[in-house]
Amino acid sequence: MESARYFLPREASSPPNEVSEIFAHGTLIYTIMSGIKPYPKLSDENVEMRYRKLEFPETNDIICGRTILRCWNREYARAEEVVHDLVYLEQ
Repeated sequence: MESARYFLPREASSPPNEVSEIFAHGTLIYTIMSGIKPYPKLSDENVEMRYRKLEFPETNDIICGRTILRCWNREYARAEEVVHDLVYLEQ
């Protein structure tokens, strides 16, 4: 089970799938690029409430911020799409 900051809001009994893994990957990218986990001062319950409302940390100042938001907003169906966007940023 993913920790709260990496958990795509869904029923706790629902197994992870590719979309939930992409959501977690977005959080990983955010953590690496910003140097902090999302909402570091909030409790896990408050983070989950924000995620359920689709309220995510600001990413405007992060190079791949748009990619992170797309992960969080479930705009990717496949992990290859995330890789494609990240490779595009390198060019």
